[in-house]
Amino acid sequence: MARWLDGPLHELARRHAVDALATIDPARLRLRAEQVSRALLAASPNVAVARVVPVAVLAEALGFDDPMRCSDRQPAITAAFLRLSDPVPLGVDRLLADQLSASGRGDPDEAANVVALLHQCLGATAALIEGVHPPVPSTVRISQTGERIEIPLGPAPFGLGAHACPAQPYATALASGVRSALIPTSP
Repeated sequence: MARWLDGPLHELARRHAVDALATIDPARLRLRAEQVSRALLAASPNVAVARVVPVAVLAEALGFDDPMRCSDRQPAITAAFLRLSDPVPLGVDRLLADQLSASGRGDPDEAANVVALLHQCLGATAALIEGVHPPVPSTVRISQTGERIEIPLGPAPFGLGAHACPAQPYATALASGVRSALIPTSP
């Protein structure tokens, strides 16, 4: 994952993410997030659209097979990502393999970094939708020795400099679309 790395590995991972995102129009992403949210809420008013829709819509825009299934798999994958030093929970390796395959990318590094976009989308975009401030209070870097280093983001929840989040316009578009669907409409 690009945000965890520095140097040439960071640059390569970030390039995969930036290239994938460059194919997406944030305005269309916002509209699709609103459409999917409204459809899900019409079918089941209690669905957690803040946790389901951003990943599904981003997966769809990135060309993943079966975007809703991707959204279903992502929470377990994200939980495993966040427990870097713990053993991977049973079955998550299969979920991750399915997610990598669903990405449609032949290059394993590209596939991993596009799946990482879904990981980063899950909690951060939900926090934006839910009005959590800041939506991402800290980030993680992995040192060259494998040590996990937590870095507070303070007033810059999308990061700064070389580690600034390239997905900020996409995250805000997704959040805006979902929030629009949550606003009651007049009969």
